[in-house]
Amino acid sequence: MVLVELLGSLSRHSAFSLRKVLLETQTAATVCVQSRQKWETSAIDVPNPPGGKGGRYPQGKPAPSRQYWYNVHFPEDGKYTIDPLPVTKLAGRDPVTGRVVVGTRGGGFKFKFRWLDNKFPQPEPGKTGPVEEKVIYVKKDPTHTGFVALFARGNYLRYMVATEFMKAGDVIQTHWDIPKIPVRPKDGDAHPLGALPVGTQICNIEVYPGFGAYFCRAAGTSATIIKKVGDRVFVKMPNKKEYSFDERVMAYVGRISNPGHKDEHIGSPNRLRWLGYRPRSGLWHRKDGYCGRKIRPLPPVKAYNKKENESTDELIRFTVNLKGPRVRNYRGAWQI
Repeated sequence: MVLVELLGSLSRHSAFSLRKVLLETQTAATVCVQSRQKWETSAIDVPNPPGGKGGRYPQGKPAPSRQYWYNVHFPEDGKYTIDPLPVTKLAGRDPVTGRVVVGTRGGGFKFKFRWLDNKFPQPEPGKTGPVEEKVIYVKKDPTHTGFVALFARGNYLRYMVATEFMKAGDVIQTHWDIPKIPVRPKDGDAHPLGALPVGTQICNIEVYPGFGAYFCRAAGTSATIIKKVGDRVFVKMPNKKEYSFDERVMAYVGRISNPGHKDEHIGSPNRLRWLGYRPRSGLWHRKDGYCGRKIRPLPPVKAYNKKENESTDELIRFTVNLKGPRVRNYRGAWQI
């Protein structure tokens, strides 16, 4: 009866499954329980400073990557819009706790956020062939390093990061078929990786089919298809790592626009403040090439696959001791 009441009270917070009764007597029982936690994430998902200093991440463990520049106020109905969205600057502070996480951010000019639709357009029912979109304009956006293009398809408008040679008036085609012979790609068009020849430069790459553009979205970046094995396509990223994708993964041909972004000259500390950076400490200097680095081999190829019907919740295994005094057995272990 006590065990039923205990599990009934605990099930309000977690989904428990009784695994095995280790010890059962007339007065006490020790039960091993496996739990799949369903926490209220709004209370504990408070990001840590980079490097995992404090909080629920131990020291030496990297904290989840997060920018502390601004928070975007998306529409309450959740519908996509091309209207510029208002932002609230964080100035390097945590939006929940208010503590300073990044001390070199703050100030800067006022701007608004343009929401990107990274999904690839699906063909209409009953129609075959590529999906065509027209480029209305290409412009610079303060919240993205690459230029942003406005695409139009019927009555639907969406923003997307532009490729290097994309310009107003171009017709961008999204192909979904994978022919036996690789196609001759055109810059700016979207194809499945399995339809492109080896050596093609690609950007705006999905993780798995239907995920949306994720890799190579920064200014001037691109990846290269190096080989195909079965239904897998191996891609070399800008950091020289090799990833394996499903052949149905979509990507744009070419590289992201504004390749000279990394070579842009700031000019003065005043302009750096205008860009939202605060002065750094004069007592600390970042290590540079003078200090050298260790030459390490590249990691093995990482394969990306969509895992269906698999939960990513963390499993916690613990022991529940019910009533009774705690004594040592003949092996020196505690029991009830």
